[in-house]
Amino acid sequence: MPKILPNQYNYCCRFFIGNNTTCFNNLIAVFFAFVGLLLFIGSTFNARASHGLAMDIAYTCLGPDTYEIELNFYRDCGGSPAPLNIQIDATPISCPGANSFKIPLKLATTTEVSALCPAYIAQSTCNGGSYEGIEQYQYKGLVTFEQACAQWQLFYNLCCRSFEVTNLQNPGDQDINATAIINNANGLCNSSPKFTYLPFAYLCGNQAFTYNNGAIDAEGDSLVFELINPQNVQGVPIGYTSVLSATYPLHTLPAYNFGFSGNNGQFSFTPDGNQNASATLLVTQYNKSGQKIGAIMRQLQFIIFDQNDPNCANVAPTISGGVQNVTGATETGINQLSLCPNTPMSFTLSITDPNISNQLSITHNAAQATPGAILTVTGTNPATINFSYTPTKADIGTHLLTIEANDGNCAFPAKQTFSVLIEVLDATYAGPDLGYCPAGGPLTVEVTGGSNFTWSPMAGVTFLQPNGSVVSLAPNATTTYTITSDLTNGCSNTDQITVSVVADFNMPRSEEHTSELQSHY
Repeated sequence: MPKILPNQYNYCCRFFIGNNTTCFNNLIAVFFAFVGLLLFIGSTFNARASHGLAMDIAYTCLGPDTYEIELNFYRDCGGSPAPLNIQIDATPISCPGANSFKIPLKLATTTEVSALCPAYIAQSTCNGGSYEGIEQYQYKGLVTFEQACAQWQLFYNLCCRSFEVTNLQNPGDQDINATAIINNANGLCNSSPKFTYLPFAYLCGNQAFTYNNGAIDAEGDSLVFELINPQNVQGVPIGYTSVLSATYPLHTLPAYNFGFSGNNGQFSFTPDGNQNASATLLVTQYNKSGQKIGAIMRQLQFIIFDQNDPNCANVAPTISGGVQNVTGATETGINQLSLCPNTPMSFTLSITDPNISNQLSITHNAAQATPGAILTVTGTNPATINFSYTPTKADIGTHLLTIEANDGNCAFPAKQTFSVLIEVLDATYAGPDLGYCPAGGPLTVEVTGGSNFTWSPMAGVTFLQPNGSVVSLAPNATTTYTITSDLTNGCSNTDQITVSVVADFNMPRSEEHTSELQSHY
């Protein structure tokens, strides 16, 4: 049996991560149904007795085969209470000798995340008031897999979706689900993307709207976004009402004009009338070699007020023209930039609000998406965003910077959320400098950014893969190695790594670290 470190969680995702694309798409179906919930909110915005609003799963690799799992569940405070502890199913796909099992998760935090302005939070249903309130429940746990498998499917479902959902057939008869896939084959220690913005939004009919979940990947893996059909617990697609579908999940003005980007997960549309629409987002990870290495799904909810509702007298802010005054980077698409490592880049963005008295507040995920970047805001209406960033070779990969503008309207603020995709291009990279202890044996170094590599000097090189991409190093003295590749994309094709020889020493074995880690769960 796998080791369940105190209070872990489990997830079972029904899709294949391999080279068989057809199998991958079919197995996606066995996933989850998405969010049920939300109540129709009229001019009084009173909460209804719905339950499940949104849900997602994420995981972090802590070491060989050991993962921390997070499940986030969002519920209407006027509905049924959330469970204190849950169990997630873990199922291996096409991995002989590996068995299914359950991983327990414990409730770690409960946070009110109501979509109200601060002055109205005390009047939410979470606090005994009448305005719709929403709580986020985060469950956590640790697990160590005893078998390697490229497709650990993780799955959790909870009753029930809300009868208030308008775009699904019989939504209240269906569970809300969450799914993810872990790949721990061949020593892979991959962490999933995580979302930095909430999975629901309140908006007004006949007002242009932009939204993004703010997905970030700490390893810089490429992310591909897709809207998929929600599934029930048996893996059967839940039918949509009217002409709606997975890729057109709500009615728009004009009809069928629903924008969604697979490159950065950006939503852009103008909704029509009263709607309570669910959507299911699939995010698939690809490493720098283009291999699928993981995936997660997220259930979303859009609550749309009628354009004549009193709250919709407030008009949402707008983003003027996308990124502007770009230096140091190449614009490869709308709000998409690319640059080489160690190249300073900058741009500005302008956000305005047609309600002159509104003061815009800006939030962003720059610290997580682009570590080391500087983002400042000048003014409140309009608000000018100034962004500067000098990525290093350690930042090679894709980064999704997400920014949200909030106009502060009460009781329900109008928000616009959008992302800028920044791709740090390949350059020859051998990793950080290393310390070498002879008693520990040779160091293995893998180089990226090219197809063929030469090393100089060769002193201390005990193994060299034919193309030079993998070497074993055991120098007699501290040595700086220079690596040159055949990279031709215009970025640096050389790198250096210094291996410092350190004296041998003995490290006593101790269970202290493991005990300390477990004590947090």
